[in-house]
Amino acid sequence: MVRNQKMQVSTCYRWLLSLLVLLFITACNGDKKDPILGLEPIDGLQSILLSPADPSIAAGLSQKFVALGIYADGTSLDLSDKVVWNSATQAVSTINSQGIALALQPGTSVISASLAGKAASTIFTVTSAELTSISISPSDPSVADGLTTQFIATGLYSDGSTEDISTAVNWLSSDTSIAVMAADQTTSSGLATAVAPGSTQISASMGDLSASTSLTVTNAALISIQLNPANSILYVGVSQLYTAIGVYSDGSSQDISALVTWASSAPAIATIDNSSAAHYGEVTAQAAGTTQISAQLGAISAETALTVVNETLSSIVVSPLNSSTPVGLTRQFTATANFSDGRSFDVSRSVVWSSSDTAIATMNANGALNSGLATGQAAGVAQITATLNAVSGSASLNVNNSTLTSIVVTPVNSSLVVGLTRQFTATGVYSNGTSENLTSLVSWTSSNNAVAMPNANMTSNSGLVTAMSAGTVQIGATLGAVSAEATLNVTATALNSITVTPVISSVAMGLSRQFTAVGIYADGSTQNISHTVVWASSNIQTATMNANGTVNSGLATGQATGVVQITATLGAVSGSATLTVTAASLSSISVTPQNPNLVNGLTRQFSATGLYSDGSTADLTTLASWTSGTIAVASMNASQMPSSGLATGLSAGTSLIRAAFAGVEGSTTLTVTAATLVSIDVTPANASAVVNETEQFTATGTYTDGSLVNITDTVVWTSGNTAVAAMNASGQLNSGLATALAVGNVNITATLGAVQDSAVLTVTAALANNPQAPAMGELQRFVMIASQAITTTAGSSIADGDMAILDLARTAYAGFTPGAIAGQFTQLTNGVSYAPDDVTPPYVVPVPYASMVAFINQVRTDLGVAATFLAADPNPAAATQALPAELGGLVLTRGVYRNAGNVIIQQGDLTLDAQGDPDSVFIFVIAGTFTTGAPGGNIILTGGAQATNVYWRTGGATVMGSNTNFAGNVFAWPQINLGTGTAVTGRLFSVTEQVTLDANAVTKPQ
Repeated sequence: MVRNQKMQVSTCYRWLLSLLVLLFITACNGDKKDPILGLEPIDGLQSILLSPADPSIAAGLSQKFVALGIYADGTSLDLSDKVVWNSATQAVSTINSQGIALALQPGTSVISASLAGKAASTIFTVTSAELTSISISPSDPSVADGLTTQFIATGLYSDGSTEDISTAVNWLSSDTSIAVMAADQTTSSGLATAVAPGSTQISASMGDLSASTSLTVTNAALISIQLNPANSILYVGVSQLYTAIGVYSDGSSQDISALVTWASSAPAIATIDNSSAAHYGEVTAQAAGTTQISAQLGAISAETALTVVNETLSSIVVSPLNSSTPVGLTRQFTATANFSDGRSFDVSRSVVWSSSDTAIATMNANGALNSGLATGQAAGVAQITATLNAVSGSASLNVNNSTLTSIVVTPVNSSLVVGLTRQFTATGVYSNGTSENLTSLVSWTSSNNAVAMPNANMTSNSGLVTAMSAGTVQIGATLGAVSAEATLNVTATALNSITVTPVISSVAMGLSRQFTAVGIYADGSTQNISHTVVWASSNIQTATMNANGTVNSGLATGQATGVVQITATLGAVSGSATLTVTAASLSSISVTPQNPNLVNGLTRQFSATGLYSDGSTADLTTLASWTSGTIAVASMNASQMPSSGLATGLSAGTSLIRAAFAGVEGSTTLTVTAATLVSIDVTPANASAVVNETEQFTATGTYTDGSLVNITDTVVWTSGNTAVAAMNASGQLNSGLATALAVGNVNITATLGAVQDSAVLTVTAALANNPQAPAMGELQRFVMIASQAITTTAGSSIADGDMAILDLARTAYAGFTPGAIAGQFTQLTNGVSYAPDDVTPPYVVPVPYASMVAFINQVRTDLGVAATFLAADPNPAAATQALPAELGGLVLTRGVYRNAGNVIIQQGDLTLDAQGDPDSVFIFVIAGTFTTGAPGGNIILTGGAQATNVYWRTGGATVMGSNTNFAGNVFAWPQINLGTGTAVTGRLFSVTEQVTLDANAVTKPQ
């Protein structure tokens, strides 16, 4: 029943397809018959859908159309190479037998496809927009000799639109002895192959227009290849994708999955694909046994064992179990297979997907990268089913006919440095109060493409904007007649330095550590450039780095014991950190939470924390092999995936949840109850926000067994007045987040089935010239955070907040006296302390996190986001003012103040005057050191000013003089040192180093 499918898109959503088309081109079945069923394409054909619907492009470009056959059993087959294509107006466009239409001149033509008496058509509009400029990305890359780099040419047109014209331009390398380009007007257009060390100019031209960039080919040699996953288990009939990472002599790494030659030592046990770009390294299990999966490039090769087992397929779980989408939009489903040995596997690309009613929803192609994607066609409820080896699972999709009323583009106001990128998100707000992520569907524009240029629309990275030159632009998102804008300020400041965090860390051999690169610029601003820098290890025998430019760039893996420098480089600027790889052995695994209850049909995230022989810990959640002892009661998500450790309750009972790694196992008991939802409690019950700010709501479900469950990402969120506030899309990690749009009151409602609850959000107008404060997230609970250490002498007292060490063990707390309960200190009142090596029990993990490591990771993320936001220039809501080097004796009102050098408060006290408005925000950005001390050095709050609304962002060391009074939240890039007797009302956060106390009183403001 496997048939490749493409979605139908209604006219008002005609921009949906371009991204999906590319995926389906690679998945198209060129045989006359369905490869699994052997069916002729006319057997059971009910209708044909064409996508994209009603597209428009500029003359001279081409458009790929897909003809999707919808069959009586709810499955679909890509018929693009089987139908008869026709363009009604040949002077406007022509179309070939593969569905590729060439736009010839402005006008419209009807594109049609027919087969066996079934037909479909769509309108193809060719515009008169003229190409005005070309942009090439990436800019000035480097690549090792023998590797390839894919360049993208983006065309900017006179109507403000952008298009990917990589296959339409003529590509040229100025020195073919350095690098050669693939043939033009092919699927490989823009692909450069390095043939010798040196530098060459890569240019793309069309007519009289051209653009160029430099490609540097290094003499780095391939040293080794790493294969992922290693030593894995697979089930007969299931597929799995392998990746090959090349490790080079300069310490860098590259994904070479498309370059290596893949092989299986026993094809009768498992075959591996070398034939298509979407399937390089894809293994399909054929029969029980063991085979070696190998990858070779030149003289370098690597192999790993694959064990294929023929366990019985017990069940398939389709998630999300219940979801909804408006007509014309999509919902991604996942199929997880549970086998008789308790293991689970993601089989989304192996199952046959079908819809119970293709008039309501159609399914994407089986076997494609986005198999399981359903598209709403008409209002109603359809059952989405996944079938493998006669075993099926299903979920419900409710398609509603709500209409798009508005779009919210975020971030609303942001800043960016020339040469870097910023991802924008478009959230659609619908007439029923729900919201959907439309980032890949809208048309993105920039008010001035010379300042900032969006990526070509409908691509995998739609909404990604590149800063071109200094200035301010409006980034727009449009779908049909609905549009919205956000403001982006681009600065041309120079990169001064790069900070790599954690500065000092350790990892057990075979495990990984994530590093982050932050660029510090001449104006004192900072940017996360982890995906832009080139990462390298000083000794690849000790540690290797993940491939550069990927989502997990900066991830180091320990290979052998020793100390290595991890370096991040951008242009001529570098930064580094120290990583120690230890030979510690795994002693035990702790699975948390311990012995939880779960309501049938809901999910619970488990975490596996490894305790090592040297006392260190590591998060093994995504590395461990997870099993459920009773798969009829609960199933686990596939192991070694981003969502590993997630359990789904299937029926009432108990199941032993196990996590195994390196021969060590940990477990806990999960009890699944048949409890039903009684009520929902939405908190906060009454919240307030100013226009353009956000408020996070939480939904807690109360069940008949008395259990309380966080169901924030399970409920459907709606806004009673979408003109006042819009909700983030439901079913996401950030569900429940409301964005304030206009002054007023609005009910925020969470619904699950027939049960719902509401809270009130009051939106007020922003104060004039009042800066926007950073989103604090988990930082709200803390009074003190440090990357490396927090130390104190006798006599310190800390109150009303928690403390955390982010990157070293609990031993980095020095001078503190442990309390009666784990995490408590006698010096800390109304708060607890956290560290990455805390194990549960005896330590308590904050709700709703599954492990201490997960919680610490979120705190680290929130700290980086807030610190970067504070350093940005300008602040979204207020212009920057100059900050004097000496603040003693000054009286300052709300605003953003910046100094590119060192600042002191000594010749008197600093007074912060809120002028009668307690919501006044004060932000101080100091690029250098910040020092307070005698004879002045105090900070005085007046006119209603509150310490919680005062923020200090310092690039150098922050030193507070003895016996002074300080107010505000300190985000110091390096260390914070308090003199003897200093009293602080505020928070002390050291992003990269330590906080040092000396008989101080530190109180978190309320």
